[in-house]
Amino acid sequence: MTIYVAGRVNIDTIIELDNLFLRGRKYTGRIISKCIGGTGANIAIAMARFSKELRVRLIASIGRDYADYILATLRSEGIDVTGVSIHDGASGRAYIFIDREREATIVSIPGVNDYPPTLGTHMELGDVVAVVLANTGRETALNLIDIAKRHNALLFLDPGKSWFTAVSYTHLRAHE
Repeated sequence: MTIYVAGRVNIDTIIELDNLFLRGRKYTGRIISKCIGGTGANIAIAMARFSKELRVRLIASIGRDYADYILATLRSEGIDVTGVSIHDGASGRAYIFIDREREATIVSIPGVNDYPPTLGTHMELGDVVAVVLANTGRETALNLIDIAKRHNALLFLDPGKSWFTAVSYTHLRAHE
């Protein structure tokens, strides 16, 4: 059984702080972890760890700067990365600041993870049983929704904020 996950991949830096953020102050922190993250990568890794019987294929865009690290990490989790497109440019980054109460403040810096995957990299779905859309671009989402429908595959949708504006605007224009 193959499950396709489309979404973003980031390089996450997790930093622990002693105090809560207050405007105009300097803070000292320590890096707890530097790892891959992003909604697409996180869901794909969780599914691959959940069951080794599932074939999890990730559809995403990454930068050349961390391509070797990202691909090796995903492969080590048992994820099929043939749907991952590599682009010139920087990978998306996320800085996650954790305070004493374990509350997280996240600062995202988009990179090529905002680019749509190269056309054709995810069109051969074959034995697909489910498609997970995790905060991916609207064009990629619409293509995969169509493919999921044609294959009678389950569809799990978490578009995040990436296409609500476009959908809302289109909806409003249709009623003029």
